[in-house]
Amino acid sequence: MPRLYFVAVPLMPLLLLAATGCIRVAGSVAKPTALERQLLGEYEQLDDELIWASSVRGTADPLAPSFDVLKAQAVEQRGLQRFNEDDVVELKKERCLAESLEGTLVSRPCPLVQADQAISTRVERVVREENKARSTILLWAAYELARKEGRSTPGPKELDEIKKAYARLLRAAAQPGQLAEVAPGEYRDVEGVAAPK
Repeated sequence: MPRLYFVAVPLMPLLLLAATGCIRVAGSVAKPTALERQLLGEYEQLDDELIWASSVRGTADPLAPSFDVLKAQAVEQRGLQRFNEDDVVELKKERCLAESLEGTLVSRPCPLVQADQAISTRVERVVREENKARSTILLWAAYELARKEGRSTPGPKELDEIKKAYARLLRAAAQPGQLAEVAPGEYRDVEGVAAPK
């Protein structure tokens, strides 16, 4: 009997906790901080479409990228876009960045870049990363649209049409004082005042 006493006494608090429901198997996740939300990104509709999309078992074109690979790359690049979002907004406000007719972000001469080499490096990085992200996401979108229509790959003109539509949306969403290309090499702010060349 003494041996049972030494085993049961240390286990008694654990048994009482289990009996009263104080031990939970399923834990709860704390609400993410602002930095965590920025790092993880709130992928908005991209998330919805990525969750909705099912995997492709095979493609007719052996050189075509796997849809799952495109989807993973799109999610990764969307996260990078969300991470750089504050930089893009700030540099557009300072007129260091503009939306091109092709739907890409381009650098523009601005006092910030001329005054500080670190800003110039930052502008180059943001332009490179944002354009890569846009290209990846638009490629995924073209494949997604083709899949919804029962095809394994988009047609040759579809990606170009998607890029043009995206460029129009970006120019339409530009805020007052930001620059957008209205003709090849001609940039204007959204209020219509021509930007310096």
